[in-house]
Amino acid sequence: MTNLATVSGILAAASTDNWYNVTLASTQTLNLDLQALYGTPYVSLYDSAGKQIASGYAASLTSDGWINRTLAAGTYYIDVSVSNGSPGAGYTLAASTGTPNTGTVGVDTAGQTLTTARALGNLGATPVSIAEAIGGPNPYDYYSFNVTTPSQVRATLSGLSDYATLYLLNASGQVIAQGTGNSVSNVTLNQALGPLTPGTYYVEVADTNTSASTGYALDISAPDTSAVAGTTASSAFALGTLGATAAKHADRLNPLAEAGYYSFTVGAPSTVSVSVSGLTDRATLYIRDATGKVLSYASGDYGNGTINLSANLAPLPTGTYFVSVEGQYSNTATPYVLNATAAAITHNGGATFATATSLGPVSAGNTIVSDFVGGVYSTETYSFTLANAATLSTKLSTYQKDVVTGPISFQLYDANQNNILNYSSSQDGYDAFSSSLAAGTYYIAVNKSYNNSVYSLSLTTAAPAVGNPSLTGGGATLATARDLSTLGATAVGVPGWVGTGNTVGWYKVAIGSAGILQLNLTGAAYGTSLILTDASGATLASNQSVNSYNAHIWGKYAPGTYFVKINNAYGTNSGYNLSAADQPIADSAGAGTATARLLGALGPTAQTLADYVGPLAGDDYYQFTIAATSTVNLSLGGLFDSAT
Repeated sequence: MTNLATVSGILAAASTDNWYNVTLASTQTLNLDLQALYGTPYVSLYDSAGKQIASGYAASLTSDGWINRTLAAGTYYIDVSVSNGSPGAGYTLAASTGTPNTGTVGVDTAGQTLTTARALGNLGATPVSIAEAIGGPNPYDYYSFNVTTPSQVRATLSGLSDYATLYLLNASGQVIAQGTGNSVSNVTLNQALGPLTPGTYYVEVADTNTSASTGYALDISAPDTSAVAGTTASSAFALGTLGATAAKHADRLNPLAEAGYYSFTVGAPSTVSVSVSGLTDRATLYIRDATGKVLSYASGDYGNGTINLSANLAPLPTGTYFVSVEGQYSNTATPYVLNATAAAITHNGGATFATATSLGPVSAGNTIVSDFVGGVYSTETYSFTLANAATLSTKLSTYQKDVVTGPISFQLYDANQNNILNYSSSQDGYDAFSSSLAAGTYYIAVNKSYNNSVYSLSLTTAAPAVGNPSLTGGGATLATARDLSTLGATAVGVPGWVGTGNTVGWYKVAIGSAGILQLNLTGAAYGTSLILTDASGATLASNQSVNSYNAHIWGKYAPGTYFVKINNAYGTNSGYNLSAADQPIADSAGAGTATARLLGALGPTAQTLADYVGPLAGDDYYQFTIAATSTVNLSLGGLFDSAT
């Protein structure tokens, strides 16, 4: 590129044109760059006869006016101006020349008719590039070419200085496709064209504006659209049984079909990875099962000319599957390379209780197992043993979930396959819980909720938090209930155990005055019930421990003898701690508005009151006064049941 000159100027409203001339010694490309310093200046290029060749304008301080034209030797004139009524403009104009990338007007190497068309021979994937010109006595250029296989023509017309139209013609001269371009818009015939059958075709470049001339650059290619992939699932190209070594296949999209299909099989439950690379146009990759259901997909744009698509699947069961590569546009013939691999997964857990994987004795040290749940493995089952009564601590971690994420569930069973504990993990995290268990065999089942997921299960043991099998705690029947005597304000605490050989624990308590009976059951396994009965064994109240929530019964009962029953609805072995007290609380509130307890005038110092509502007490009423319009704050705490 040769820089001719850079000049600056100012255009006032009264003087709207500045003229410059440039002389070219040979055919060259002239480049003009007009940069605005202020205002909106225009630039126009004229030949020696005063005919305008091209024009442009600088729309803003950051948007230059450009002219790029291939010109024959001679003198040319440049006019920088502002529009009528404009307050003026300041500018910088840079002029340079370079080797032309288009043909020279007046020099013709193309034919003027179909009969005399310039022969380009057999076209292929490598573009043929032509620099030519049309205009004046040469308004049309014709080229002939052949395709020997089904092909998709790609033709681009660029470097125009005026309007021109590009036509694709069949052997009879009929138009197959066309497009018009100008100095700011190239012509591209590509996706709009269907594949051509083998034969002879023509390209015509026509001067749209018969009063002007323009050079142009024509690039044309015809990539083979023959594809190996099948056009349907039934005609899919067989990749065979996938393994660790990639099944690699180079192919291209068939523009006559909607997709290219491949089939593959997995010989054992495996993680499958499929990728497509080398695309030159938009495409989507699908993986389907034998019924056609989409298991995974990925799509993208070619960006800089190549995109890589991949779709990874959680373990698939043994069977046949399909891959399809689909263009976003019809008639796409992009090449690509398909890679597919399969890695058989290592499976730890059994599918049933009978096939449960044994973790052996669990002790104070960590027992950790990692596995996958999902696909063919919807349930993972493990067994373990405890040599002694213990508190089992379990930690379930979930991670690396596939496209749709969510929790997985966990169940703990005893040796008779009775459910002890149910739990669902939180998403992308871990959950820890514990349960007091007797010596024996137990099972853990990990289930897929609605997702595939990798997980880690950790088991540890410690001495029972409360109770043990040798300390039964309560009596076996109501008649042999352990007597805790008359309760008082100070709680009586007793450890106990329910489970194999000792399924229930009975306690006898007495209330000497009308106080608040407080029964609390802590440290018990899931499903352990706390039941209050009268002297005949009829249930008065009950509550059950659930996961980490303790059971309790609080209430106001008449003086007398009562019985407390503890058992586990699931037959689970469990230690527990029972706390019992009779807390005297006077009912000092009124029973209605007429007898409401008087609190007097409220002020900034809070009044705190303790009382009780429930059986034998009814509702409580209080009355207060305020000396002026005020914001009143009331709070109610210390509840062990619902209250309003």
